[in-house]
Amino acid sequence: MTRVKVCGMRSAEDVRAASRAGADALGFVVASPGSPRELAPSQAAQLASLAPPFVQTLLVTRETQPARLAALQGAAPLDALQVHGLRDAVEAHAVRKAVHGKLVLAVPAGPEARDLAGVFAPFADAILLDSGAGGTGQTHDWRAAARIVKAIPKPVVLAGGLTPANVARAVRAVKPWAVDVSGGVEGAQGKSPRKVQRFLAEVRKVG
Repeated sequence: MTRVKVCGMRSAEDVRAASRAGADALGFVVASPGSPRELAPSQAAQLASLAPPFVQTLLVTRETQPARLAALQGAAPLDALQVHGLRDAVEAHAVRKAVHGKLVLAVPAGPEARDLAGVFAPFADAILLDSGAGGTGQTHDWRAAARIVKAIPKPVVLAGGLTPANVARAVRAVKPWAVDVSGGVEGAQGKSPRKVQRFLAEVRKVG
């Protein structure tokens, strides 16, 4: 079954909405200047503590310096770390040595995505395939994403522009290990419980 991560938690209400809908994982954005969903590490830790048992919590960041990533983990010891912005195997190796626990490395979709995913795979527990730097709300080439899923010997998480209206088609086309949504389930204030529920229902319908 395709797993679902709801990213960009900003409040206790967001955590409750995603958890009640059946999300497998929740993402908390830190150290990501310009993101409207950025939290202080202490806020992320506090909100993550509200997640029910068996729901994974991920610290999501654009920070790439190994020492700073280790410090973020110390301030917000969530279940896993998701890093955007690494460029090569040297950086990925340095991060892998500096941090502990599960590590998800993000790869921007594009012509070099498959090569970069292969470079990152030895250092990551999963690869997240997103549009650009992440959080753009734009979809990308799902056919290319499907080829990456087949080529990479690690779980691949599909992100980028997913919504309740298109996620079933995305899952059928790509067959990812998991999907990741943030802006696609936003409401007027934070996550929309109705949109989150519909998103999860569409994914579960595909199975």
